[in-house]
Amino acid sequence: MNRVRSARGRGFTIFEMAVVITVLGIIGVVVAPMIVGSSTNAKATQLQKLADDTADQWFYLTTQAGTGSAISSLQPFFTTASPDLYAEGVVYLGRDYVSPSYVGAYDRSGVVPLNRAVGYNGTDFYVLDVPGSTVKISGGGNSALQVAFTNIPAEIVLNLLRRLDPQASLTTGAATTVGDMTYNCASAAGSCASLSFARRH
Repeated sequence: MNRVRSARGRGFTIFEMAVVITVLGIIGVVVAPMIVGSSTNAKATQLQKLADDTADQWFYLTTQAGTGSAISSLQPFFTTASPDLYAEGVVYLGRDYVSPSYVGAYDRSGVVPLNRAVGYNGTDFYVLDVPGSTVKISGGGNSALQVAFTNIPAEIVLNLLRRLDPQASLTTGAATTVGDMTYNCASAAGSCASLSFARRH
């Protein structure tokens, strides 16, 4: 009985500790890539959804207002007090950036600004979950609407590319278009200078 009590009082043996550490190490090696991969996949999905939501909202708003979807300094839907914001201000920040003549159309549309996914630092709009990124909207009208991102990690771009072609590898050094996606990555590591999605109404 004393032997049992003294054995229990000693704690774990070195062998038991080694087994526990080995098992935890194996779990870490197996689980860590899944966690990182799911984070990359989630961010890729978020960017794709943000491009879709941005285009849908812009097309819907300009259709409701009857202004046409072309983005330029002549677009009457923008407030003249913020010409630098253009479509991004309207879509991501809301009615304060809509021309007074079109606030009624904006309110009737029932849209909600996409500011849960995008922030504004006074100069650029950026994706909240992708540090260092920016987002800009251009085109529209007779051309496709371009939802363009900068400084997107290469692994996110590769994830998006493989949704279009599971065997694809990242082309580097020049702008490359695959389907409705165009990207420009200097290398397969680090960040890609640009990633854009073309969307038509």
